[in-house]
Amino acid sequence: MNLKELARTLGLSQTTVSRALNGYPEVSVKTRDRILRAAKAYEYKPNRRARSLATGRSRRVAIVAAEGDGQGLRDPLFCAFLSGAAEVLERHNFDWVVRQPKLRPGDSQIACLARDNNLEGAILTAPTHEDRAFCATAAHDFPVVVQGNFCGHDSPVSAVDYDHGLAMQAAIASLVEAGHRRIALITGPRDSVMTQSQVAAYSNAMRASGLEGAPGWVQNGTRTLPFGMRVVETLSQMRAPPTALIVGCSLIAVGVAAGLMHLKSNALRDMTYVSYDDGLCWLEPAACVDRFATLTTPAAALGREAAKRLTQHIGTPDTAPDVRLLESGFVLDQALVTQELPSAAPSEYAPVSGRAMLS
Repeated sequence: MNLKELARTLGLSQTTVSRALNGYPEVSVKTRDRILRAAKAYEYKPNRRARSLATGRSRRVAIVAAEGDGQGLRDPLFCAFLSGAAEVLERHNFDWVVRQPKLRPGDSQIACLARDNNLEGAILTAPTHEDRAFCATAAHDFPVVVQGNFCGHDSPVSAVDYDHGLAMQAAIASLVEAGHRRIALITGPRDSVMTQSQVAAYSNAMRASGLEGAPGWVQNGTRTLPFGMRVVETLSQMRAPPTALIVGCSLIAVGVAAGLMHLKSNALRDMTYVSYDDGLCWLEPAACVDRFATLTTPAAALGREAAKRLTQHIGTPDTAPDVRLLESGFVLDQALVTQELPSAAPSEYAPVSGRAMLS
């Protein structure tokens, strides 16, 4: 059914129906409700190109992926984030495009996107230092939401992220209670905002537990299985290797599990490890990896929140920017129990029992 047919069915003019569907205030609440109910009943879908011509608005937004090895379009976390964002944008009748801009040194992604007259807004999944500087010094009216709290709570643009702090504290506190003192973090690329959030939460949680990290205890790399396998070999060669790991990505965790299985040395055979569960629909970490608890941070949920914030900014331009931190959960299960205690350092190991959840 098109607009003309819907208007004829309702006995109203096309102009009235169009204004009601586009939210213009000239239509009474009673008439608007009637039109919206009919549009839903008849499964009316507006012609986006015609709407764009009529309103002068493109209703198109960009979702910007990062460049770099193991990131951007090849990053499974970006794909999961994208699926959540697309779900919300399509529900609000927005077209979306994926951009992976090639910028010159010093360029800001936000400044580049704001010059595109075909875009009404953008979601940045990998904001840069140049974006931070641009936001701090330049006035602009281009709606932007960034993934990651890269400007702090006084951010001049809206941001969405997970609150890694509480869950990371719970994870490390539980490992410490179990007797572990050498706890390492295995996570993604060093320049990723999500990685930086994880590293900050890890450092704060270690300090809160009275621990200090050692050189090599934070390992950065691509969010891939091969990196997880390689890092196991690297850690096994340390003079005093960690006894517990926190792994910042589901895929890396599966690689860690494979690396431990194939490790010739016994140095890390009984490693206790906790993994982030990114909510990837095609990967169920608990079914793939033994002996780890989870920090739950579904990437799709973050994408949905980012798109929700962007549609609010586009629909209500005066909406003040804010930072939305989604809760991450920590689930500790008996899978974390250490099976065999090395005789060299028995005080650093103790079995964990029971189940705890922070959400």
